[in-house]
Amino acid sequence: MSETVKILVQALPKVIKSLSVIGTIALVLVAGGIFVHNIAFFHGILTQLPSMVTEFLIGLLIGLLVLGIVSLFKKIIGEK
Repeated sequence: MSETVKILVQALPKVIKSLSVIGTIALVLVAGGIFVHNIAFFHGILTQLPSMVTEFLIGLLIGLLVLGIVSLFKKIIGEK
């Protein structure tokens, strides 16, 4: 194998891990943006922060809330 191919093969797991983190952040930002721009209550909250930070925080909070609800339902119906 050439040196370039070795470097690319060694870098691939790091690239994939990076993409998973970047993709998760992007999805949280998009979800937060949808909530902030479509629900008046969220639109007026945290006005002192930049919009990207507000959208990230709202997306993260709602995502954690949904995760908690889904986990609770899984415990209730007995799935692991």
